[in-house]
Amino acid sequence: MAITSKTVIPRAESLGPATPSIEYVKMSEGWRLPVALWGGTEAMRKAGSTFLPQEHGESDDAYKARVGRTFLYPALKNTIQRLAGQAFLKGVVVENVPPELEYLEHFFDSEGRSITEVAYDLMIDQFRFGKAHGLVDYPASTHNMTLADERALKIRPYFTRVDPRDLIGWRARRVGGADILDQIRIQEVLVEPYGDFGEIEVFRVRVFYPDRVDVYRLSEERDLEFEQTVPFTLGEIPLVTAYAEKTGFLTSKCPLEDLAWLNLRHWQSSSDQNNILHVARVPIFFGRGFEEGELNSVTFGAHRGISTTNENADITYVEHSGKAIGSGEKDLDRLENQMHRAGADLMVSKSVSRQTASARQTDRAESMSVAQVVVVSLERMLENVYELAGKWIGVDASEVSVNVSPEFGIYDDPNPVDSLLKLGLSEEDLVSELKRRGLIGDQVNTVMPQEKSDTAPNFDIGDGASTDE
Repeated sequence: MAITSKTVIPRAESLGPATPSIEYVKMSEGWRLPVALWGGTEAMRKAGSTFLPQEHGESDDAYKARVGRTFLYPALKNTIQRLAGQAFLKGVVVENVPPELEYLEHFFDSEGRSITEVAYDLMIDQFRFGKAHGLVDYPASTHNMTLADERALKIRPYFTRVDPRDLIGWRARRVGGADILDQIRIQEVLVEPYGDFGEIEVFRVRVFYPDRVDVYRLSEERDLEFEQTVPFTLGEIPLVTAYAEKTGFLTSKCPLEDLAWLNLRHWQSSSDQNNILHVARVPIFFGRGFEEGELNSVTFGAHRGISTTNENADITYVEHSGKAIGSGEKDLDRLENQMHRAGADLMVSKSVSRQTASARQTDRAESMSVAQVVVVSLERMLENVYELAGKWIGVDASEVSVNVSPEFGIYDDPNPVDSLLKLGLSEEDLVSELKRRGLIGDQVNTVMPQEKSDTAPNFDIGDGASTDE
Protein backbone atom coordinates (compact mmCIF):
# COMPACT_ATOMS: atom_id res chain seq x y z
CA MET A 1 0.00 0.00 0.00
CA ALA A 2 1.45 3.36 -1.01
CA ILE A 3 1.54 5.74 1.92
CA THR A 4 0.66 9.35 1.09
CA SER A 5 0.18 12.46 3.19
CA LYS A 6 -3.56 11.74 3.37
CA THR A 7 -3.37 8.02 4.13
CA VAL A 8 -5.33 6.67 7.08
CA ILE A 9 -3.49 3.50 8.12
CA PRO A 10 -5.76 0.95 9.82
CA ARG A 11 -3.17 -1.42 11.36
CA ALA A 12 -1.84 0.68 14.19
CA GLU A 13 0.25 -1.83 16.10
CA SER A 14 3.05 -2.25 13.51
CA LEU A 15 3.64 1.24 12.17
CA GLY A 16 5.68 2.90 14.91
CA PRO A 17 5.60 6.72 14.69
CA ALA A 18 3.15 6.52 11.76
CA THR A 19 0.55 4.98 14.06
CA PRO A 20 -2.63 7.09 13.98
CA SER A 21 -4.40 7.61 17.27
CA ILE A 22 -7.79 6.01 17.81
CA GLU A 23 -9.43 9.43 18.07
CA TYR A 24 -7.85 10.46 14.77
CA VAL A 25 -9.15 7.36 12.97
CA LYS A 26 -12.68 7.94 14.27
CA MET A 27 -12.56 11.64 13.44
CA SER A 28 -11.18 11.19 9.94
CA GLU A 29 -14.04 8.84 9.01
CA GLY A 30 -16.36 11.84 9.24
CA TRP A 31 -14.18 13.78 6.82
CA ARG A 32 -14.51 11.33 3.93
CA LEU A 33 -17.62 12.90 2.43
CA PRO A 34 -16.60 16.59 2.81
CA VAL A 35 -13.16 15.80 1.37
CA ALA A 36 -14.66 14.01 -1.63
CA LEU A 37 -17.16 16.83 -2.24
CA TRP A 38 -14.35 19.38 -2.04
CA GLY A 39 -12.51 17.45 -4.75
CA GLY A 40 -15.36 18.05 -7.19
CA THR A 41 -16.77 15.83 -9.90
CA GLU A 42 -13.50 13.95 -10.44
CA ALA A 43 -13.13 12.98 -6.77
CA MET A 44 -16.77 11.93 -6.47
CA ARG A 45 -16.48 9.78 -9.58
CA LYS A 46 -13.33 8.13 -8.23
CA ALA A 47 -15.22 7.32 -5.01
CA GLY A 48 -17.52 5.19 -7.17
CA SER A 49 -20.07 3.11 -5.30
CA THR A 50 -19.01 4.60 -1.95
CA PHE A 51 -21.22 7.61 -2.64
CA LEU A 52 -23.12 6.45 -5.75
CA PRO A 53 -24.47 2.92 -5.26
CA GLN A 54 -24.65 0.53 -8.19
CA GLU A 55 -28.25 -0.54 -8.71
CA HIS A 56 -29.30 -4.18 -8.43
CA GLY A 57 -29.08 -5.74 -11.87
CA GLU A 58 -27.11 -2.78 -13.30
CA SER A 59 -24.16 -4.06 -15.32
CA ASP A 60 -20.65 -2.77 -14.67
CA ASP A 61 -20.58 -1.10 -18.09
CA ALA A 62 -23.94 0.58 -17.53
CA TYR A 63 -22.85 1.78 -14.09
CA LYS A 64 -19.59 3.15 -15.47
CA ALA A 65 -21.52 5.02 -18.17
CA ARG A 66 -23.92 6.44 -15.57
CA VAL A 67 -21.05 7.66 -13.39
CA GLY A 68 -19.53 9.32 -16.46
CA ARG A 69 -22.78 11.25 -17.00
CA THR A 70 -22.94 12.47 -13.40
CA PHE A 71 -21.65 15.94 -12.51
CA LEU A 72 -21.36 17.47 -9.05
CA TYR A 73 -23.23 20.59 -8.06
CA PRO A 74 -20.48 22.14 -5.86
CA ALA A 75 -22.74 23.50 -3.12
CA LEU A 76 -20.42 22.64 -0.20
CA LYS A 77 -17.29 24.08 -1.78
CA ASN A 78 -19.05 27.20 -3.05
CA THR A 79 -20.58 27.84 0.38
CA ILE A 80 -17.24 27.50 2.18
CA GLN A 81 -15.42 29.73 -0.29
CA ARG A 82 -18.19 32.32 -0.16
CA LEU A 83 -18.18 32.41 3.64
CA ALA A 84 -14.39 32.66 3.87
CA GLY A 85 -14.31 35.29 1.15
CA GLN A 86 -16.92 37.37 2.97
CA ALA A 87 -14.84 37.27 6.15
CA PHE A 88 -11.81 38.72 4.39
CA LEU A 89 -13.34 41.49 2.32
CA LYS A 90 -11.03 43.61 4.44
CA GLY A 91 -7.58 42.59 5.58
CA VAL A 92 -6.81 41.21 9.04
CA VAL A 93 -6.09 44.01 11.53
CA VAL A 94 -3.30 43.44 14.06
CA GLU A 95 -2.62 45.83 16.94
CA ASN A 96 -0.12 46.18 19.79
CA VAL A 97 2.59 44.31 17.91
CA PRO A 98 6.18 44.49 19.21
CA PRO A 99 8.55 45.98 16.60
CA GLU A 100 10.46 42.68 16.38
CA LEU A 101 7.32 40.89 15.13
CA GLU A 102 5.89 43.50 12.77
CA TYR A 103 7.19 41.50 9.80
CA LEU A 104 4.58 38.79 10.47
CA GLU A 105 1.75 40.90 9.09
CA HIS A 106 3.25 40.74 5.59
CA PHE A 107 5.50 37.65 5.89
CA PHE A 108 3.45 35.36 8.07
CA ASP A 109 4.59 32.00 6.77
CA SER A 110 7.72 30.54 5.17
CA GLU A 111 6.28 31.19 1.70
CA GLY A 112 6.17 34.94 2.30
CA ARG A 113 2.38 35.25 2.42
CA SER A 114 0.55 37.85 4.48
CA ILE A 115 -1.46 37.08 7.61
CA THR A 116 -4.69 37.72 5.66
CA GLU A 117 -3.80 35.17 2.97
CA VAL A 118 -2.87 32.53 5.53
CA ALA A 119 -5.93 33.25 7.67
CA TYR A 120 -8.18 32.67 4.65
CA ASP A 121 -6.72 29.17 4.18
CA LEU A 122 -7.11 28.45 7.89
CA MET A 123 -10.77 29.43 7.81
CA ILE A 124 -11.28 27.10 4.85
CA ASP A 125 -9.85 24.30 7.03
CA GLN A 126 -12.21 25.25 9.86
CA PHE A 127 -15.24 24.89 7.62
CA ARG A 128 -13.98 21.72 5.92
CA PHE A 129 -12.67 19.79 8.93
CA GLY A 130 -14.04 21.64 11.94
CA LYS A 131 -10.56 22.80 12.96
CA ALA A 132 -7.33 24.33 11.66
CA HIS A 133 -3.75 23.67 12.82
CA GLY A 134 -0.41 25.37 12.55
CA LEU A 135 3.10 25.34 14.00
CA VAL A 136 5.19 28.32 15.02
CA ASP A 137 8.61 27.22 13.88
CA TYR A 138 12.07 28.77 14.08
CA PRO A 139 14.77 28.00 11.50
CA ALA A 140 17.87 26.32 12.89
CA SER A 141 20.78 28.77 13.06
CA THR A 142 24.51 28.24 13.09
CA HIS A 143 26.06 27.57 16.48
CA ASN A 144 27.49 30.53 18.40
CA MET A 145 25.17 33.01 16.66
CA THR A 146 23.91 35.83 18.83
CA LEU A 147 20.31 37.07 18.76
CA ALA A 148 21.55 40.20 16.97
CA ASP A 149 23.23 38.01 14.32
CA GLU A 150 20.01 36.06 13.76
CA ARG A 151 17.98 39.26 13.38
CA ALA A 152 20.53 40.68 10.93
CA LEU A 153 20.22 37.53 8.81
CA LYS A 154 16.42 37.57 9.19
CA ILE A 155 16.41 34.20 10.93
CA ARG A 156 13.08 34.57 12.66
CA PRO A 157 9.98 32.61 13.69
CA TYR A 158 7.36 31.85 11.07
CA PHE A 159 4.04 30.06 10.82
CA THR A 160 3.48 26.74 9.05
CA ARG A 161 -0.02 25.47 8.29
CA VAL A 162 -0.64 21.83 9.20
CA ASP A 163 -3.32 20.01 7.24
CA PRO A 164 -5.74 18.52 9.82
CA ARG A 165 -5.42 15.17 8.01
CA ASP A 166 -1.67 15.15 8.70
CA LEU A 167 -1.81 15.53 12.50
CA ILE A 168 -2.25 11.79 13.02
CA GLY A 169 -1.61 11.46 16.76
CA TRP A 170 -1.04 13.28 20.02
CA ARG A 171 -0.52 12.73 23.72
CA ALA A 172 -1.34 15.22 26.45
CA ARG A 173 -1.66 15.52 30.19
CA ARG A 174 -4.04 17.56 32.30
CA VAL A 175 -2.39 20.34 34.29
CA GLY A 176 -4.45 22.87 36.22
CA GLY A 177 -7.54 22.33 34.08
CA ALA A 178 -5.63 22.63 30.80
CA ASP A 179 -4.38 19.99 28.37
CA ILE A 180 -0.61 20.22 27.88
CA LEU A 181 0.86 18.47 24.87
CA ASP A 182 3.67 15.98 25.49
CA GLN A 183 3.82 14.66 21.92
CA ILE A 184 2.33 15.19 18.46
CA ARG A 185 2.95 13.21 15.28
CA ILE A 186 2.74 14.89 11.89
CA GLN A 187 3.03 13.00 8.61
CA GLU A 188 4.24 14.70 5.44
CA VAL A 189 5.26 13.95 1.88
CA LEU A 190 8.07 16.04 0.42
CA VAL A 191 9.42 16.03 -3.12
CA GLU A 192 13.19 15.62 -3.34
CA PRO A 193 15.59 15.64 -6.34
CA TYR A 194 16.47 12.24 -7.76
CA GLY A 195 19.37 11.94 -10.16
CA ASP A 196 20.06 14.76 -12.57
CA PHE A 197 16.49 15.55 -13.50
CA GLY A 198 14.11 13.25 -11.65
CA GLU A 199 12.12 13.67 -8.45
CA ILE A 200 10.82 11.31 -5.79
CA GLU A 201 8.20 11.66 -3.09
CA VAL A 202 9.54 10.98 0.40
CA PHE A 203 7.22 10.11 3.27
CA ARG A 204 8.27 11.34 6.71
CA VAL A 205 6.84 11.49 10.19
CA ARG A 206 7.94 14.24 12.56
CA VAL A 207 7.44 13.51 16.24
CA PHE A 208 7.39 16.66 18.35
CA TYR A 209 8.34 16.71 22.04
CA PRO A 210 8.78 19.80 24.24
CA ASP A 211 12.58 19.53 23.91
CA ARG A 212 13.15 17.96 20.47
CA VAL A 213 11.78 16.75 17.15
CA ASP A 214 12.49 13.19 16.01
CA VAL A 215 12.28 12.67 12.25
CA TYR A 216 11.50 9.30 10.63
CA ARG A 217 11.72 8.51 6.92
CA LEU A 218 10.14 5.75 4.89
CA SER A 219 12.92 3.69 3.29
CA GLU A 220 12.89 2.04 -0.12
CA GLU A 221 12.15 -1.20 1.72
CA ARG A 222 8.95 0.43 3.05
CA ASP A 223 10.27 0.59 6.62
CA LEU A 224 10.00 3.73 8.70
CA GLU A 225 13.55 4.43 9.85
CA PHE A 226 14.89 7.01 12.28
CA GLU A 227 16.60 9.85 10.38
CA GLN A 228 17.60 12.58 12.84
CA THR A 229 16.80 14.50 16.03
CA VAL A 230 16.47 18.27 15.98
CA PRO A 231 16.91 20.02 19.37
CA PHE A 232 13.99 22.13 20.55
CA THR A 233 14.70 25.01 22.93
CA LEU A 234 11.23 26.48 23.30
CA GLY A 235 10.23 24.04 26.05
CA GLU A 236 6.74 23.44 24.65
CA ILE A 237 5.18 22.12 21.48
CA PRO A 238 4.27 25.21 19.41
CA LEU A 239 1.01 23.86 17.97
CA VAL A 240 -1.88 26.31 17.61
CA THR A 241 -5.46 25.33 16.79
CA ALA A 242 -8.72 27.01 15.85
CA TYR A 243 -12.09 25.26 15.85
CA ALA A 244 -15.45 25.52 14.14
CA GLU A 245 -17.10 22.50 15.75
CA LYS A 246 -14.99 21.04 18.52
CA THR A 247 -15.80 17.55 19.76
CA GLY A 248 -12.87 17.09 22.15
CA PHE A 249 -9.21 17.89 22.63
CA LEU A 250 -7.82 18.31 19.08
CA THR A 251 -10.89 16.57 17.64
CA SER A 252 -13.68 18.08 15.57
CA LYS A 253 -16.30 17.48 12.92
CA CYS A 254 -17.25 19.37 9.79
CA PRO A 255 -19.74 22.10 10.80
CA LEU A 256 -21.34 21.77 7.36
CA GLU A 257 -22.09 18.07 7.71
CA ASP A 258 -25.81 18.54 7.05
CA LEU A 259 -25.03 20.50 3.90
CA ALA A 260 -22.61 17.76 2.84
CA TRP A 261 -25.34 15.12 3.12
CA LEU A 262 -27.71 17.30 1.09
CA ASN A 263 -24.97 17.73 -1.50
CA LEU A 264 -24.54 13.94 -1.63
CA ARG A 265 -28.27 13.47 -2.08
CA HIS A 266 -28.16 16.00 -4.93
CA TRP A 267 -25.26 14.06 -6.50
CA GLN A 268 -27.26 10.84 -6.42
CA SER A 269 -30.48 12.46 -7.60
CA SER A 270 -28.71 14.25 -10.45
CA SER A 271 -27.19 10.91 -11.49
CA ASP A 272 -30.68 9.45 -11.76
CA GLN A 273 -31.90 12.54 -13.60
CA ASN A 274 -29.09 12.56 -16.17
CA ASN A 275 -29.54 8.83 -16.71
CA ILE A 276 -33.28 9.07 -17.30
CA LEU A 277 -32.75 12.00 -19.67
CA HIS A 278 -30.30 9.88 -21.63
CA VAL A 279 -32.80 7.02 -21.80
CA ALA A 280 -35.72 9.30 -22.68
CA ARG A 281 -33.81 10.93 -25.54
CA VAL A 282 -33.18 7.59 -27.25
CA PRO A 283 -36.54 6.22 -28.48
CA ILE A 284 -37.19 2.51 -28.96
CA PHE A 285 -38.38 1.16 -32.31
CA PHE A 286 -41.54 -0.95 -32.13
CA GLY A 287 -42.47 -3.05 -35.14
CA ARG A 288 -45.42 -5.36 -35.77
CA GLY A 289 -46.65 -7.48 -38.67
CA PHE A 290 -43.19 -8.57 -39.79
CA GLU A 291 -42.02 -12.13 -40.22
CA GLU A 292 -39.48 -13.45 -37.75
CA GLY A 293 -36.01 -12.29 -38.81
CA GLU A 294 -37.38 -10.01 -41.53
CA LEU A 295 -35.87 -6.89 -39.96
CA ASN A 296 -32.50 -8.42 -39.02
CA SER A 297 -30.73 -7.00 -42.07
CA VAL A 298 -32.51 -3.63 -41.99
CA THR A 299 -30.49 -0.48 -41.20
CA PHE A 300 -32.58 2.09 -39.35
CA GLY A 301 -31.83 5.77 -39.92
CA ALA A 302 -32.45 8.83 -42.05
CA HIS A 303 -32.95 8.37 -45.79
CA ARG A 304 -33.76 4.68 -45.29
CA GLY A 305 -36.82 2.74 -46.38
CA ILE A 306 -38.43 -0.50 -45.19
CA SER A 307 -40.63 -2.72 -47.35
CA THR A 308 -42.80 -5.73 -46.54
CA THR A 309 -45.58 -7.76 -48.15
CA ASN A 310 -47.81 -7.44 -45.07
CA GLU A 311 -50.09 -4.44 -45.53
CA ASN A 312 -50.83 -4.39 -41.78
CA ALA A 313 -47.18 -4.09 -40.79
CA ASP A 314 -46.22 -0.97 -38.84
CA ILE A 315 -43.14 0.61 -37.21
CA THR A 316 -43.45 3.26 -34.52
CA TYR A 317 -41.40 4.84 -31.72
CA VAL A 318 -41.90 4.03 -28.04
CA GLU A 319 -41.07 7.22 -26.13
CA HIS A 320 -40.88 8.17 -22.44
CA SER A 321 -43.87 10.12 -21.13
CA GLY A 322 -41.57 12.60 -19.33
CA LYS A 323 -43.46 12.66 -16.01
CA ALA A 324 -40.51 11.25 -14.06
CA ILE A 325 -38.23 13.85 -15.64
CA GLY A 326 -40.35 16.68 -14.27
CA SER A 327 -40.38 15.12 -10.81
CA GLY A 328 -36.61 14.78 -10.93
CA GLU A 329 -36.19 18.44 -11.85
CA LYS A 330 -38.37 19.51 -8.94
CA ASP A 331 -36.37 17.32 -6.55
CA LEU A 332 -33.09 18.88 -7.69
CA ASP A 333 -34.52 22.40 -7.37
CA ARG A 334 -35.76 21.65 -3.86
CA LEU A 335 -32.38 20.26 -2.82
CA GLU A 336 -30.55 23.29 -4.21
CA ASN A 337 -32.83 25.59 -2.21
CA GLN A 338 -32.24 23.54 0.94
CA MET A 339 -28.47 23.68 0.43
CA HIS A 340 -28.60 27.43 -0.09
CA ARG A 341 -30.51 27.90 3.17
CA ALA A 342 -28.18 25.52 5.04
CA GLY A 343 -25.24 27.71 4.09
CA ALA A 344 -27.04 30.92 5.04
CA ASP A 345 -27.95 29.46 8.45
CA LEU A 346 -24.28 29.56 9.44
CA MET A 347 -24.56 33.34 9.54
CA VAL A 348 -27.57 33.32 11.89
CA SER A 349 -27.13 33.10 15.65
CA LYS A 350 -29.03 30.39 17.49
CA SER A 351 -30.82 32.70 19.92
CA VAL A 352 -34.28 34.20 19.56
CA SER A 353 -34.30 38.01 19.59
CA ARG A 354 -35.53 39.51 22.86
CA GLN A 355 -36.80 42.95 23.69
CA THR A 356 -34.38 44.55 26.14
CA ALA A 357 -30.85 45.60 25.26
CA SER A 358 -29.33 43.65 28.16
CA ALA A 359 -31.22 40.49 27.20
CA ARG A 360 -30.10 40.82 23.59
CA GLN A 361 -26.52 41.26 24.75
CA THR A 362 -26.76 38.07 26.82
CA ASP A 363 -28.25 36.19 23.86
CA ARG A 364 -25.43 37.38 21.64
CA ALA A 365 -22.75 36.24 24.07
CA GLU A 366 -24.29 32.84 24.76
CA SER A 367 -25.37 31.76 21.30
CA MET A 368 -23.13 33.01 18.53
CA SER A 369 -23.61 31.92 14.95
CA VAL A 370 -21.30 29.25 13.59
CA ALA A 371 -19.58 31.94 11.54
CA GLN A 372 -18.89 33.98 14.69
CA VAL A 373 -17.45 30.94 16.48
CA VAL A 374 -15.13 30.37 13.53
CA VAL A 375 -13.92 33.99 13.55
CA VAL A 376 -13.39 34.23 17.32
CA SER A 377 -11.47 30.96 17.44
CA LEU A 378 -9.32 31.98 14.46
CA GLU A 379 -8.51 35.32 16.05
CA ARG A 380 -7.33 33.59 19.26
CA MET A 381 -5.22 31.19 17.18
CA LEU A 382 -3.49 34.03 15.35
CA GLU A 383 -2.84 35.85 18.63
CA ASN A 384 -1.24 32.66 19.97
CA VAL A 385 1.02 32.62 16.91
CA TYR A 386 2.35 36.06 17.85
CA GLU A 387 2.78 35.05 21.47
CA LEU A 388 4.75 31.90 20.57
CA ALA A 389 6.84 33.79 18.02
CA GLY A 390 7.65 36.25 20.79
CA LYS A 391 8.73 33.43 23.10
CA TRP A 392 11.12 32.14 20.45
CA ILE A 393 13.04 35.46 20.40
CA GLY A 394 12.47 36.62 23.98
CA VAL A 395 9.81 39.26 23.28
CA ASP A 396 6.53 39.71 25.15
CA ALA A 397 3.68 39.58 22.61
CA SER A 398 0.86 38.80 25.04
CA GLU A 399 -0.89 42.10 24.29
CA VAL A 400 -1.22 41.52 20.54
CA SER A 401 -4.81 41.83 19.31
CA VAL A 402 -6.03 40.30 16.04
CA ASN A 403 -9.32 41.28 14.40
CA VAL A 404 -10.54 39.31 11.40
CA SER A 405 -13.97 40.70 10.57
CA PRO A 406 -16.12 42.59 13.11
CA GLU A 407 -19.36 42.25 11.08
CA PHE A 408 -18.99 38.67 9.85
CA GLY A 409 -21.78 36.35 10.97
CA ILE A 410 -23.46 38.63 13.52
CA TYR A 411 -27.01 38.31 12.22
CA ASP A 412 -29.38 37.08 14.90
CA ASP A 413 -32.55 37.68 12.86
CA PRO A 414 -33.86 34.42 11.38
CA ASN A 415 -35.53 36.41 8.56
CA PRO A 416 -33.36 39.46 7.79
CA VAL A 417 -35.18 40.21 4.52
CA ASP A 418 -38.51 40.81 6.29
CA SER A 419 -36.81 42.96 8.93
CA LEU A 420 -35.14 45.14 6.33
CA LEU A 421 -38.38 45.48 4.36
CA LYS A 422 -40.08 46.85 7.49
CA LEU A 423 -37.55 49.70 7.43
CA GLY A 424 -38.98 50.84 4.10
CA LEU A 425 -35.76 50.30 2.17
CA SER A 426 -35.88 50.65 -1.58
CA GLU A 427 -35.20 47.64 -3.75
CA GLU A 428 -31.73 48.96 -4.56
CA ASP A 429 -30.89 49.66 -0.90
CA LEU A 430 -32.27 46.29 0.21
CA VAL A 431 -30.13 44.38 -2.27
CA SER A 432 -27.06 46.45 -1.38
CA GLU A 433 -27.53 45.74 2.33
CA LEU A 434 -28.03 42.01 1.79
CA LYS A 435 -24.89 41.89 -0.34
CA ARG A 436 -22.98 43.84 2.30
CA ARG A 437 -24.02 41.29 4.90
CA GLY A 438 -22.94 38.44 2.62
CA LEU A 439 -26.42 36.90 2.57
CA ILE A 440 -26.61 37.05 -1.22
CA GLY A 441 -23.84 37.07 -3.79
CA ASP A 442 -22.82 39.90 -6.10
CA GLN A 443 -24.27 37.99 -9.08
CA VAL A 444 -27.85 38.19 -7.77
CA ASN A 445 -30.45 40.00 -9.88
CA THR A 446 -33.86 41.04 -8.59
CA VAL A 447 -37.25 41.00 -10.28
CA MET A 448 -39.87 43.18 -8.58
CA PRO A 449 -43.56 42.30 -9.12
CA GLN A 450 -45.12 45.23 -10.94
CA GLU A 451 -48.63 44.93 -9.52
CA LYS A 452 -47.65 45.19 -5.82
CA SER A 453 -45.05 47.73 -4.81
CA ASP A 454 -44.95 46.47 -1.22
CA THR A 455 -44.10 42.88 -2.18
CA ALA A 456 -40.66 41.52 -1.36
CA PRO A 457 -38.44 41.13 -4.43
CA ASN A 458 -37.75 37.72 -5.92
CA PHE A 459 -34.07 36.87 -5.92
CA ASP A 460 -32.72 35.19 -9.03
CA ILE A 461 -29.50 33.44 -8.02
CA GLY A 462 -27.20 32.85 -10.95
CA ASP A 463 -26.17 29.33 -9.86
CA GLY A 464 -29.74 28.09 -9.72
CA ALA A 465 -30.25 28.51 -5.95
CA SER A 466 -33.18 30.55 -4.69
CA THR A 467 -34.33 32.13 -1.47
CA ASP A 468 -37.91 30.98 -2.12
CA GLU A 469 -39.22 28.20 0.06
